[in-house]
Formats: sequence, C-alpha cells, structure tokens
Amino acid sequence: MNDKIWQWIGDYCSGLMDKSEEQELRAWMDEAEENKLFFMEGVKMVLEYQVVTRSDKNASDSLKHVREKIKARGRRQLWIQITAVASVVILFALSFAFFYMPELERESPVSAKVHAGGMKATLIVANGIQVDLMQDNLQDVVRQYGATVLEDKKNELKENSIRNKQHMMNKHIVPYFGTRKMNEITPAEIIQWQNTIQEKGYSKTYERMIQNQLNALFNHAQKIYNLKENPCKKVKKMGKSDANKLEFWTKAEYDRFIAGIEPGSEDYLIFEILFWTGIREGELLALSLSDFDMSGNLLHINKTYNRIRKRDVIDTPKTENSVRTIDIPNFLKEEVQEYAKKHYGFPENQRLFPIVARTLQKRLKKYEALTGVKPIRVHDIRHSHVAYLIYQGVEPLIIKERLGHKDIQMTLNTYGHLYPSQQKKVAEMLDNKR
Repeated sequence: MNDKIWQWIGDYCSGLMDKSEEQELRAWMDEAEENKLFFMEGVKMVLEYQVVTRSDKNASDSLKHVREKIKARGRRQLWIQITAVASVVILFALSFAFFYMPELERESPVSAKVHAGGMKATLIVANGIQVDLMQDNLQDVVRQYGATVLEDKKNELKENSIRNKQHMMNKHIVPYFGTRKMNEITPAEIIQWQNTIQEKGYSKTYERMIQNQLNALFNHAQKIYNLKENPCKKVKKMGKSDANKLEFWTKAEYDRFIAGIEPGSEDYLIFEILFWTGIREGELLALSLSDFDMSGNLLHINKTYNRIRKRDVIDTPKTENSVRTIDIPNFLKEEVQEYAKKHYGFPENQRLFPIVARTLQKRLKKYEALTGVKPIRVHDIRHSHVAYLIYQGVEPLIIKERLGHKDIQMTLNTYGHLYPSQQKKVAEMLDNKR
C-alpha cells in the first residue's frame, strides 16, 4: 500500500473524501479484486483500532498507529488479519457496502451476512464482495468461547461451573498462550505448558481439569474456525480424573470418625446425612425440614446451594436427573426429628444448615484430625456411601437412581472398579453350589 492508498483510507474514515477522490478510488478498486480487499482491510483496521481501544482519536491518528503496526509486521498477508469484534465487522460491512454500491442503490437497505467458519469466517456484503475474517490468537478465541459456548450452556451448566471454567482459562491458559496463533501452537509447546502447571503443585484432579479446558478450547477452534488439528490429542494428558483415584472411607473408618462428634449436634447430623444418603455437598447445604417426608422415610432432593460472589444462591440441582427422592433408614429419620425438636420453631423452608462449603470442609478436617482417620474430601463421603452399598451387594441401577446420575454408564465408569472386590464372594458361592 503506497501513500496514495493510505490517504484514501484516512479520508474515507474521516468522512473527508470528495467526489473526484472517490471516483479515482473506485477506478483503482475495479482494476483488481486484491485492490478492493486491501482497501477494505485498511479501513477495517482503522475502525478496529478506534473501537477496541475506545479511542477518541481522529482517523489520522488511528491511521498512523495502523501504519506503524503494519510496518512492524511486514504486511504478513494484511488483508486476512481481521478482528473478531462483531461490531467492528458489521460496521465496516455496512459502511463499505454503502460507499461502493452505485449511487442509485444507496437508499435501499444494505444486507450483510457473517458466516461463521473456521480459521476464517466469510463476510458477504450486498454487492457480492467476500472477505475472509480471521480470529487468530488464543486469547480472542477464549473471549469468543466464553461469550458464546459457555453462555449457550447456561441450561446445562450452573453459574458456579461456568465461573470456574472461565477462571481456569484466564489463570492457567491465557497468560501462557494468549497472544499465540492457535494454528502455530505445537504439541511440544503443550508439553512445556504442562510442565509449568505441574510445577505449581496442584492436585492431579485439578491438573486434569485445566487440561480439559485447553482441550475444549482447541476442539472449539476446530469446529468453528476450521483449525486443522488439536495438538492436545498428540500428547499425554496431565493429571488424573476422579475415577482413576477414588478416595473413600470403609464403614469401620466412618464409625471411627462419627464417634468423635457429639451425638445430636449439627455436625453429627450433617455427616450422618452425607454418609447414609450419598447426596452432594450443595444438596446437603440446601436442605430444609420441608424436604423430609417423615411418614414415608423419604428425602426429596430438588435444589442445591452455592455461595457465589458473597451471596447465597439456591438453584436447581446439577442435572435434571439430580431431582430425586431417596429412601432413608429409620434411624436417620429419628435423628432428624430429634434435631428438629431441639430447634423448636425452626422454619420449615429455611436452610437446615446455614453454613457455607468452606465451613463444612473445615469441620471435616477438624474431626479427621481428632479421630485419626485418613483425610478425604467432603465429596468423598458420597463415594464412601456408594462403596458401602456395593459391599452390601446393591445393584448398580439402584445406586444410579439414588445418586441422581444421568445414566448407568456414568455410575459404572465412576464406581465399576469397586465391584471386583465382590469376586471372592462369587467364587465362594460357586464352590458352595458345586
């Protein structure tokens, strides 16, 4: 682009282009398709700079910045380096179509379409000109991913889950790869990134969660931007999933733990409910007395609790299948009734345990240290409930319904490896039948 073309771009963006200059520009653009694309890119970049930076600078100042930027990168296929900011794209499409269409057509509506697709998206203006749009660095894709994919999954993911995914991307992925083009990130660089994460001393489960977010991001780029391949698939995943290392208490360990808590206390009832029902932490913290059907020995699970941005949030459970009714043993029902008697007048619809997850975790650690049982997480008490049921010979389908899993495969994937412990019983049974 010579100085003359840059002058046209500056005048156009400033609204200073006169008729003779406009005619000269049109003649030059008609000479070659490439000329049209060069001009369109230049205009777009000036507009982009003003919008993205929220700059009040005039077009000439913006033009100066853009020219310096282009000079530094040696033009590198300038016309395909387009921003992902939709407002800029559409603004440019409309403005250019208005300018370049014949005089008589200017008063008719201008149509513009943005077709998502690949390392490029195709912008079609009213006169048929197509422009390839490119969203080339990882940070831009993260923004788009957060704004569209996670937003679209609001019905599938809870607010807390979305917040956690965004946090992992912004903390562990963007600082390392943010300015890199996604199609230039290699498997070797993925391994180097894994090494930096592993040096931070996170749990294996958390490492796997971070890895999954990077993998999801590359899968998104393949689907939306036609990225040829996902480099994450060429390297070994870091960390381990929950299913690979399932922690739980045996019944003997739980008995030892609960013996260290005062019977009838809030803490005693909390851990009794967790162990004998297998409900999730959030489901426990959302419980009210109205959720218990004392006549039928039933517990209705229809909500969950989260503390989000210093506010209490009562929401629907994790999935549709999480809405369920659990049969509870008679002794547990009686423990709930005795607790309710001690708190006479306690509102039926008020949270039975008005604490937050962190408090619950602290109390768990307190009694673990007091009783000397092996340390586990609050969520592992749910695993302990399942392990006990499996030991008692309860069928997987019943366990699936009790836990609120979506399907039996989820139950088997998580707990299937516990069933081999029953092989000895099967062998003994066969011996007795012979």
